Parts: sequence; structure tokens; C-alpha cells
Amino acid sequence: MLFNKYLIKAILLAPIFATPSFVSANNFNYNHLEFGYHTNPNAMGAAARLAFHENAHIVGLFSTQWEGDWFSGVGVGFNGPINDFVDVTGDLVLNYLREPGEEDHDTGELANTINLGVRAWIQPNVEVNLTVGRFFLDQDDSFSEVKLGARLYSNDAFSLGVVWAPVSYFDDSVVFSVRYEF
Repeated sequence: MLFNKYLIKAILLAPIFATPSFVSANNFNYNHLEFGYHTNPNAMGAAARLAFHENAHIVGLFSTQWEGDWFSGVGVGFNGPINDFVDVTGDLVLNYLREPGEEDHDTGELANTINLGVRAWIQPNVEVNLTVGRFFLDQDDSFSEVKLGARLYSNDAFSLGVVWAPVSYFDDSVVFSVRYEF
């Protein structure tokens, strides 16, 4: 009985000792404004994140093909370190969208997105990232999303990025972006 009590305590305390003491902050900045160009379809967009807690942030995004359409969203996200070089991230976003060619009186549709991802440093100024998630238009119309990306940081404030989304709302698309971090 005494052995079981110590075994339970050891199991409960093991994660504390297994986690390095230097893992106490995020490895990436989650305060930024980003402008991007989408391919397939050709569109322009902007996105922003604003941290309101060390491990939580607000997400906002908007893009358009300039054909009476839009893809917008607002939500919350989380972030946290896995180790010195990798963060885990996730978002829950409420989207409001209207596709090109819809009736003028159509005000658009509501949808939501939930995703989980990782961001990792592979060089001091090069980041790679992976995001997987699910996009829900309604009960009968939902699909998975997969996004692979890389970002080159020229300094602490500016970076250039590319994201390939082989599976997403916009089918097979590539996004080129510039980000200002504050």
C-alpha cells in the first residue's frame, strides 16, 4: 500500500521534472499585422493577431477577389511552447463569407473554423509551420484544411511568408505574405 502511494506521487510529479525549466514563454510573437496575395483564386487579404494573454490571442482576417465577395473572420486562438524551438497553436474562428457571383441581395453565410498547428524554428530566422483543421459551413457541408508554410524573418519587425494549402476552402492555393510584428 505504501509503495502504491509513492508510485502515484511519482507519476503525478514526473511531468514537472521532465519539463525543462526554461520552457516558460512562447517562441514566437503573436502580435502582428499581415497582408497577403492568394493564388487560385487570385485574391488580396489581411490578417491580424493581438495577444491578450501570454498564451491567448484574438484573430481577425479579411480577403476578397474584388468581385462583390469576401471571406472574413474573427475568433480566439491559443499558443504555447513545446520546447525552445516549437510552439503549438490553435484557433476557433467565426467566418462570414460571400462567394463571387452570388445574388446582390445575398448577405453571405456564416461558417466556423477550428484548427491546431505547430510553428518551429529551423534556423535563427526561418520558421516552418503546419496547420490542420476543419471548416464547417453547416451540418452537411464541412471539410478538412491542411496548410504548410515557411517564413523568413529579415529582422524583429518584418518577415516574408509563403503558405501552401493543398486542402482548404479555396482548394489548392498558395498565399504569399508580408508581416509586420509589433
